[in-house]
Amino acid sequence: MDKETAAFLVADIARDVLRDVAPAELPIFGPASKAYFHNPAVALKEAHAKDSVLGFGMDLLPVLLTPVVLHILSQVLEILEDIATKALTESLRQEIPQILKSMFRKFYSPATDKPPILTREQVALVRANVLTAAKKQRVPLQKAEALADSIVAKLVLQ
Repeated sequence: MDKETAAFLVADIARDVLRDVAPAELPIFGPASKAYFHNPAVALKEAHAKDSVLGFGMDLLPVLLTPVVLHILSQVLEILEDIATKALTESLRQEIPQILKSMFRKFYSPATDKPPILTREQVALVRANVLTAAKKQRVPLQKAEALADSIVAKLVLQ
């Protein structure tokens, strides 16, 4: 996920979280989140800056939660992105056989399958790979080209 999209998502969720846990910070949420995304380390350091009254260690201002929530949610988003990537990978792994089948005319059905995903360039790449593999197996050039043409003819073009 790109930085801008992640920042928007984190900020959107953080606003909801702050509404629950620190509603008094909502009026400063915009500038505080902008400062956080500009420089997270500085924003976090400033969030924990504490003033002491007469040197007795009593906090004059509580910790500013906005940068802390943004930081925590940024980390949570990374974890969730990893989980989503793994789930998507597994889901795609299960769909790959059907996608591969739909690339061949024999199995492709315009009524039920998504539009073919092979471009002319991709088909040309497949053909070149067939010719290379046939050459490595010492198939005569005329037979190799017939083989490549036959395989390409079985594929579905966009």
